[in-house]
Amino acid sequence: MRKLIPIVLLTILLTPVKAQDAKQILQKTREAFGGSAWDTINYVRMHYIGHQQWLEQSENPSGPFITSYIDVEELRDTRKLRMNQKVETKMFQSIQPSQLTYVQDDTVGYMAFGERKMSLYPSFREENIKWMQYAPENVLKQALASNLKFDKMIDLDGVNHYQVSFAANKIGYTLFINANTFLISEAHIDTYAPNEFFFSVWGKFKTRIQYSVYALHQHNVLYPLQWDVYRTGQLWKRIIVNDITFQKTTDETALSIPDDIRKSSTPAQNVNKTKLSVDKVIEVAKGIFVIPGNWFTGWAEQEDGIVVIESPISSGYSVQLISEIRKRYPSKKIKAVVVSSDAWPHLAGVREYISMGVPVYTNKLNKPILDKVATADFSPRPDNQQTKKLKPVYSLVEKTVSLDDKNVPIQILPVNGEGGERMVAVYFPKQKVLYTSDLIQQQRDKSFFFIEYLAEVKAVVDRNKLQVDTVYAMHTAPLAWKEILEALEKNK
Repeated sequence: MRKLIPIVLLTILLTPVKAQDAKQILQKTREAFGGSAWDTINYVRMHYIGHQQWLEQSENPSGPFITSYIDVEELRDTRKLRMNQKVETKMFQSIQPSQLTYVQDDTVGYMAFGERKMSLYPSFREENIKWMQYAPENVLKQALASNLKFDKMIDLDGVNHYQVSFAANKIGYTLFINANTFLISEAHIDTYAPNEFFFSVWGKFKTRIQYSVYALHQHNVLYPLQWDVYRTGQLWKRIIVNDITFQKTTDETALSIPDDIRKSSTPAQNVNKTKLSVDKVIEVAKGIFVIPGNWFTGWAEQEDGIVVIESPISSGYSVQLISEIRKRYPSKKIKAVVVSSDAWPHLAGVREYISMGVPVYTNKLNKPILDKVATADFSPRPDNQQTKKLKPVYSLVEKTVSLDDKNVPIQILPVNGEGGERMVAVYFPKQKVLYTSDLIQQQRDKSFFFIEYLAEVKAVVDRNKLQVDTVYAMHTAPLAWKEILEALEKNK
């Protein structure tokens, strides 16, 4: 007769993991990484190569992405957030690689071009802090010092993993620890970057880091030589380490920050507080206005309301424009906002218009990314859309859409080009003015960025038989259409 096992004992035997203490799991992880060897490792010096995908620069928000390639010599302090990076970057539009040195001590830092040093922009400093936080030794240190919670067992690629979670410095972490080796396979880190232009668009999201190619080093230190970093669900950066040492001492001058840099360090600024220069409004033509700056925005006045052209940067930026429009036209509503592109400078402020129920005119291909922007988690610092959670009202453009008016008629046209595949142009037939999204970018020397874009604008003009005297764009003040034709002629 088979002996019966008591139900309580059977439960323990079948699910022993649930009796695991998260601290015990992490202690085994520390041992797997090298245990007491880390008591005397104060610095990690590593050389790695890798690539970074420009998630903010793609012609398609799901890729493929423009990519830069990096060669980095990095020194990190394992006790504090201090780092020295010598970075060589090869990238699009540059034959010669760029070479920069970044030095950071917690929230202050500088970058050096040869002997010249300048204080790091706040967004660079914050990115460097995040990078140091991604280092597996730092993730493990934060976990061991925190109130850990064992969540569950989970299967990753067919392998059992312990899932544990904790919070450190108000940042949530979830670790996935291989149940056989006790090494960290993945770390998911809550990310909120309100001071960084591109990633601020997405509110609060997860950064996912995969650690792989664990190699055994002196003193039985096991360390991952490949890191794959994902942001907003896309591979953002991948590095592979080809040389690494674990040091007790180092030359501290490599991590020192000059006093003048410390004194000149500027505080971080929330993107929502970026100033819109409403005092610099340009009237392009009768009833058409643009506010120049790093990111142009503006409006057209029609009899039954105002049509906003572009919603860049942030909800706060849009709030400033809306306030200016209400001052100028107290009796008129905002009847539409045109988002001319899927790129973040054009759409990062659209949440404010969505929260007001303003119809969004955009290329039909942009609906998925605008839906994503509309539903992003802004709970750490709620904007109006976070509170209201309104569903966007779209007018999706796949052929010419007209907003009729006796004084300022408007036509919104799909570009349908290679670079402008997801863009629309805005044409004012009465004024003979054309707004061209990102497709005209005049540089300081009066040349034009990426001549292909000009050809796409001309194709829009020719295809639709437009009569154009003046053009302007997201980064270009009004100029004569003949300048575009002359630039194209010179390129023949």
